[in-house]
Amino acid sequence: MLLRAIAYYATLIFLCLDPLYLSVISHLVGGGDLNGMVLVGVPETVAVIFFLALLALNLFIFFKLVYPSYKQKFMEST
Repeated sequence: MLLRAIAYYATLIFLCLDPLYLSVISHLVGGGDLNGMVLVGVPETVAVIFFLALLALNLFIFFKLVYPSYKQKFMEST
């Protein structure tokens, strides 16, 4: 049961951490990876919009597919 709870939160974190960092948090801490993308030639606005869309897609996948699966498994084991 504890392992399932850990896997649930780890899945949420790993799906959302990079897109959240690259679209929102990087502006607060000085760029980092986003600056590297700009140096390669990707416009910053395009990268931010892409990663916001990826974050939205990942959250959609999480709440439509992952959450119901974990909820069902938790209900079966209790």
